[in-house]
Amino acid sequence: MSPTTGSNGLTRAGSYIGHHVPAARIQNRGDGHGPMSLSHSTGILLTSENINTKSLKRSRTTNGFFVDFNSELKHRMEFFHKEECFYTHEMYVKAGKIYDALKHESEEVLIAKKRDNSNSNDALNQLAQLDFENDNEKRLTFELSFSTLKYQNLFDEIIDECSFYNLYPELREEDGLVMVTLCEFQERKFQYRSPHPGEIQNPLVQQVERAIMDTKTKLNAALARHRIKASARSLEFLLPDNVRKNDAVKEKMPAYFWVNQIKSSMDEVMNVLKDDGYKCIPNVIDGAHGEDKVFSIDHHCPDLLVFPAHLIRDLLKNRLITEGHLVRQDKSSCLAPHSVKYLLNDDDDVIHVNAGSGLTSAHIASLLKQSKSHIWTFGATSDSEAYNIHKNIEKLDVGKQVRVVSESFLDVEPDDSRFKTARVVLVTAFCSKSAVTNPVEFVVSEGEDMTILKDLSVGEMDETRIGDLMHQHTLILRHAMKFSKVQAVVYMTRSVHEAENENVVQKTVEYVNLIQQRRMPYRLVPPVLPFSADEIENNNGICGKYMKYSPSSFMNGCFVAVITREPEELKETAKDVIARATAKGLLGNKSSKIKTHDGQIEDGTEGVVNGGYPEEKLLRKRSRKAHKRMKGSTSLPVNSSLKPIASSPVQLYVKRSPTRVNAFVSPTRSTDRLHSSISRTSSKHSNAEKLKGPEHVRVVRHPAPFR
Repeated sequence: MSPTTGSNGLTRAGSYIGHHVPAARIQNRGDGHGPMSLSHSTGILLTSENINTKSLKRSRTTNGFFVDFNSELKHRMEFFHKEECFYTHEMYVKAGKIYDALKHESEEVLIAKKRDNSNSNDALNQLAQLDFENDNEKRLTFELSFSTLKYQNLFDEIIDECSFYNLYPELREEDGLVMVTLCEFQERKFQYRSPHPGEIQNPLVQQVERAIMDTKTKLNAALARHRIKASARSLEFLLPDNVRKNDAVKEKMPAYFWVNQIKSSMDEVMNVLKDDGYKCIPNVIDGAHGEDKVFSIDHHCPDLLVFPAHLIRDLLKNRLITEGHLVRQDKSSCLAPHSVKYLLNDDDDVIHVNAGSGLTSAHIASLLKQSKSHIWTFGATSDSEAYNIHKNIEKLDVGKQVRVVSESFLDVEPDDSRFKTARVVLVTAFCSKSAVTNPVEFVVSEGEDMTILKDLSVGEMDETRIGDLMHQHTLILRHAMKFSKVQAVVYMTRSVHEAENENVVQKTVEYVNLIQQRRMPYRLVPPVLPFSADEIENNNGICGKYMKYSPSSFMNGCFVAVITREPEELKETAKDVIARATAKGLLGNKSSKIKTHDGQIEDGTEGVVNGGYPEEKLLRKRSRKAHKRMKGSTSLPVNSSLKPIASSPVQLYVKRSPTRVNAFVSPTRSTDRLHSSISRTSSKHSNAEKLKGPEHVRVVRHPAPFR
């Protein structure tokens, strides 16, 4: 038997079927998929692509034994397959810094850091200074650091079990770099890494790689013990259920891109996509498209395009995205800007609190392209935040519409003249982000604070932390409702906790209405976006008067509440109008309240005479008599500016009833003119009372079926 052939006729590594070939003949494909065997006789790569395994079921070796060719090829492919490494040494270093800043510390370490605030914030300040070549590098770096955070407890234990830092004490200060390298190497089954073309090697990273490869046997054994102890089929089953669930669904999540209407129109973008081979279909989310190049238009947000997950990598290289014609944001981030749009009149301004990277402010500017509205953006309280916002504003060409405010929103006075035309406030709360399914993509696309990776890596948040966030949300929402010209407030979170959602909104609205006591109080209204009857019936996105989506495989979860300044009940307002008319005698009641010339209100019951006739009727009769007498007794022209003579019965009656002096236009006019004068006076008074509320307040007209 050949020395390279086993007793069962199967060849070993470094040999081919029927031939003994040195291992040096095994060449690498050069495309990142690992080395493949080169045929001894023909020089053809033995791959599944160039061998018809269906027709070659069995093959005879030189010693006469038959071997299953499919099984042989499968084992050979698995043995020589090399996992591709997507990370450079530079990414390892940056991911290690992120891990050091976000890793979970013990209580003793946290107490020590609280004593020295400067040292505790050094790592976070360094994160803001990290510079990435492009979004792809940023995405890979955060993915590596987030994966390491998820397995932090496991890796800490196996490092201690293997006495790694006892063997390599010089690497103890590079704990972050060691952990991210260990995480990446175990994912590739501890294979050596091939450098990327043109990559500059980092000596420190090379030292860590050699140390891990030297102890890979111990590390692999420790990982296996933990997996067996937990009866887990793989390391993924050692993670919390909600973290593992998010990892499973994020690969299927579609990509959402809104059209930047400042640079391009919807038709122009769709024509370019069709020229690139994309096809518009009714619905991408149902998954009936297969692997085709398709997209669809979201039915809630008409400027939002939806693409299947398998097209994301190619789309990120498309010039529509790189030049800012299409902007990637999850649908959960687009519902609030569209709600703001429906609440605005022409040329009304918007205040946006906690703008993050500025993409949401830019989206509002895109939706309000046809108006002269401005978006006042709060959130640039540090140099790094201001830099990110201005960079995105410049890229998307919305600098004329978006105005960045460096002050804290809570420090701004409600009567500031800059915001006198602001009618809507959008509050995107800095919440727990517990409804985010894909946190890495959320950080990269939305530009949100990367510290959310720490809490989302373990799938839970401390109740004390949630209480602090709830208090902060309440302060911001109360302050937004203090602006006298503001007509509506839109409140949005990406949290699944009611403490941050319904509780904050309900308690804040009750508190503000109790304190301010305005004629037009704030109240919750149904969503202003068009929802179908089926969605409302099945509570798909609708929860009472809130928009509420749970985390799923097609979008991140979110919560949106619309609070407007409107009458609590229109029926009560109508009753008030009827009561005022009744009090003035306009509806024929016997009792009426009459406004005197000095602005005082007198009860009109004293003027009822002759069996219940009101005083106006008696006054009209005596006016007619006075008119006849005056026509026969004087040749002076009738003039409304002349006062009646002292001996006139009308003048005598007016002296007895001074409340009706202002009711006369002329004693020579007919009773119809007198009656119309009284009616006009009453109607003007009624209209004046109706207009006491602020002129900018209007009742929001909701789409069907909420009308």
